[in-house]
Amino acid sequence: MPRILSLDTEPEVLELLHTIFVRAGYEHLYTTDNEEALAILRKGGIDLFTQNILHYDLNGCEFYQMMQSECALKNIPVLLITSLDPATLPSDYFKMIAPLYPKHYISMPFGPKKLLTAVETTLKG
Repeated sequence: MPRILSLDTEPEVLELLHTIFVRAGYEHLYTTDNEEALAILRKGGIDLFTQNILHYDLNGCEFYQMMQSECALKNIPVLLITSLDPATLPSDYFKMIAPLYPKHYISMPFGPKKLLTAVETTLKG
């Protein structure tokens, strides 16, 4: 069973993701804290990492770029889940996540089916 870790600033979003992922048969961990997410990722065993671009400490673009700089983290598939349209992102942010767009980028609002399709696509590479 694939293990998914989600990082978001909104506990309600994380609880919704948790319900969808668990019902679909995934093991799901989640946090609102960047440092906790990093610690979990560094322990290993995560098959997919979902994150929101908006975060107060380290935004999702910067977090993704940091993951790409660490050998142990750069091969973990990432799915960006956000309310932001990529066209509205500052160009330097978009450049950071360009490898993920549009295949590994899902904009809110979305339904469970669309989310799970994006998860499967991301897991397949």
